Amino acid sequence: MASFRNINEYYTYLFILITQSGHASGSPPLLLDKKNPRDLHQGRISADAIRFKDGARLRFYEELEFDGQGAVARAEYSIGYYLPANNSPLFRYDRDPQNVRPVVHEECHLHIDSVQARG
Repeated sequence: MASFRNINEYYTYLFILITQSGHASGSPPLLLDKKNPRDLHQGRISADAIRFKDGARLRFYEELEFDGQGAVARAEYSIGYYLPANNSPLFRYDRDPQNVRPVVHEECHLHIDSVQARG
């Protein structure tokens, strides 16, 4: 597993990984948002729609904090995979600490569209 000292290293790694994979069409629309432009140890990386050659899309965001020694904490994230024919996700995995309600809404949880999953 790769380790990253700061958010710029991680962003560059993701950009190269997606670009060189050969599965995505076009350039990946990755965004890097740092709360403080001089702070390399925290921020948000997101992609509204990485498009695959079959028309499927991947959307994600990660709120990240780096310790400078290679460890990273993901305070919040959401990763969703969307099929070409539908605008709702086939699956989405979230870490949502602000809206935790035991049993009803766990901090880390998975959403699955059962209709699409059945095909």
